[in-house]
Amino acid sequence: MRNASTPTPRDPEFDPVPFHSPGPPQHLARYYQILIVNPFLAMIGGACGWGVIAYLDGKVSHSNLLLVAFPLVLIFFVLIQYHCVDCGATGLFFGRERHQCPRIRDRWHERRMSPPYVPRASAQLVLWALAIGVGTLVFLTSIHRR
Repeated sequence: MRNASTPTPRDPEFDPVPFHSPGPPQHLARYYQILIVNPFLAMIGGACGWGVIAYLDGKVSHSNLLLVAFPLVLIFFVLIQYHCVDCGATGLFFGRERHQCPRIRDRWHERRMSPPYVPRASAQLVLWALAIGVGTLVFLTSIHRR
């Protein structure tokens, strides 16, 4: 005999499938997500790409250098990631609207948007770009003064 506290295995033929509520449409998902944009992997990739271009600058012609630099710039944008605060998932930034964890679906059904103090992912990306740009300018001007 089975003890009442031991769970019985689920029989897919007789047990109903648990209901998963549909989430918000992809174009509205951003209003219910709490995401953090993570550009650090892209920054490391950009530094490596800059190093490759600087290394190849005197060794190859400029047309071949452009053939190397263009894919490196594309890879730089692909390496930008997001992190979901609700479930801990991490993915590519350009696939963020497809991410819908259970808490996002619950928030959508309750008609509660994400908190206003958390900027949307696209605004975070712009703020990161400004911060990295200003930091790069400060770094380059400090090197130039020496």
